[in-house]
Amino acid sequence: RTSILSSFDQKWAAYLISLHDLKKNAVHAGAWYSFVYGDTPKLSGDARYAGLKESFEGADYISGGIFSFAVIRGGTITLLGDTLGAEKDIQSISDAVSIDIGWNHAVVLHTGGTASVLGAKQYKKAEVNDWKDLSAVAAGGFHTVGLRQNGTVVATGLNLSKQCNVSKWKNISAIDAGLNHTVGLKSDGTVVATGDNTYGQCDVSEWKNVMDIRCGANYTLGLTSDYRVLAAGDNSCGQCDVADWPDVIALDAGVWHSVGLLADGRIVTAGESVRGQRGLDTYSPENSISREVSSPVSEYIYIGDELNGPWFYCSEDGCTIVAMDADEILATRADMICTSNVPPIGILSGGGTTPKGAALPTKIARQNRTVLALTGDYFTFGYNRDGLQIRQGTVFKEEKDERGFAFYPDGTMRIVDPEVTTADDLLSLGIKDSWVFGPFLILDGEACDIHKHPLSYNDVTMRSIVASICPYHHIAAAFGKSTLANCTKLLLDYGCQMAYNLDGGRSCFMIFMGKQINRTSYRNSGWRNLQDMVGFLTSESVPQP
Repeated sequence: RTSILSSFDQKWAAYLISLHDLKKNAVHAGAWYSFVYGDTPKLSGDARYAGLKESFEGADYISGGIFSFAVIRGGTITLLGDTLGAEKDIQSISDAVSIDIGWNHAVVLHTGGTASVLGAKQYKKAEVNDWKDLSAVAAGGFHTVGLRQNGTVVATGLNLSKQCNVSKWKNISAIDAGLNHTVGLKSDGTVVATGDNTYGQCDVSEWKNVMDIRCGANYTLGLTSDYRVLAAGDNSCGQCDVADWPDVIALDAGVWHSVGLLADGRIVTAGESVRGQRGLDTYSPENSISREVSSPVSEYIYIGDELNGPWFYCSEDGCTIVAMDADEILATRADMICTSNVPPIGILSGGGTTPKGAALPTKIARQNRTVLALTGDYFTFGYNRDGLQIRQGTVFKEEKDERGFAFYPDGTMRIVDPEVTTADDLLSLGIKDSWVFGPFLILDGEACDIHKHPLSYNDVTMRSIVASICPYHHIAAAFGKSTLANCTKLLLDYGCQMAYNLDGGRSCFMIFMGKQINRTSYRNSGWRNLQDMVGFLTSESVPQP
């Protein structure tokens, strides 16, 4: 009897190994979705990804990121979902082996063992061009990691929590990166970690016999050689309640939820499910860990260095804001990924539907409980006497000649030309806000010729600019000292298809969670009070004035 059981165990172990080798990259967990790839792809969660599973047929490699997917066929990359503004970057890539997608950037492994970065390039994420002999890459929140073929590790990017302190690691066989931490799997089955350990996500030194690792936002999962799952870190939504999962052959960690694939083809999940990201769960034994969380997380706020950021916000609706600071040009850029029911809006002093006198921008943002606010269009001061200005459904100006912009219900940022579009046209579409200042800097992905505009193209001053990369993905930028020419070039590098100049100079503000985060070339004296701003998301966590 013992020999029969032993023989069975050996065969079962060999079967699990073969399944793991085949399926280890088939499970993907993002912020608000779960995806399992196979003969019948399964997708659950965020409606923005509906229908994407059909796009994976014939793929050589698939990577699911926090807000996007990537497919590699014959070395060519296709990005799905939010594209990270990387369309121009991927056009020249034909030798991709794998790709890992972080929060607002991705890192590509090429056939020759080199790497490149797609999307946002702040915090030195782009400084991977000298990396050689790589076997794997990983993209974190604001940092990038590479595994060399000799088992050593390199990292670059934001290092406030020492998430890039990996130079002494040796004998590493796999890597992964979370929001602000990095994890390495050693060839002997032990695990090392560095970076933010606020939730205990780096407490993995006692793990043994591990053969796979995955990082969530602030937690870490490990798959052992007997196909059990270990977990460390943030368990606020039950995302680490995975100890009872049996015969797991593949797994992944998202922001607040975990997904596993069992040997018998069933799917297990744990953690947050507010947007249906756990809808694939087919494993429900008595006292199942696949339970709904009674108090789901509604938002996540991260503030790095008080002066330099990064600043991160994620809402229950799946909207995110990532703001980053670039020292060399005094530029603060915020990526905003919205959903159809939460477009950018106009916010007014006094917090009502009409402005109640000029106020400090921090006060305006706090009155309206706005997560991120950017200087508006010099509202009511009359710099531009022509154009179409609407705030919160009230028409304040409707005159000809001057073109502005509005955010449309389909997630696009579009030109508003008062020669062809009326205020009633916009209101009938449900558009409650439109801005006019100018000029347009980018249209259809090309720089505009604005050398004759009254705002001199080459004047060096503070600039406030709003732009769009693709539907539901917009950019707010506050430049401490720059020309419109330099602003335009940088926004083109980000992948912006449209960009519009707003009020600047002493009116240039970017406010995050009620605090100014952009830096300035002016002294503190001389700041202007404003009457309105462009607002992105609201939260009860924003302090009142």
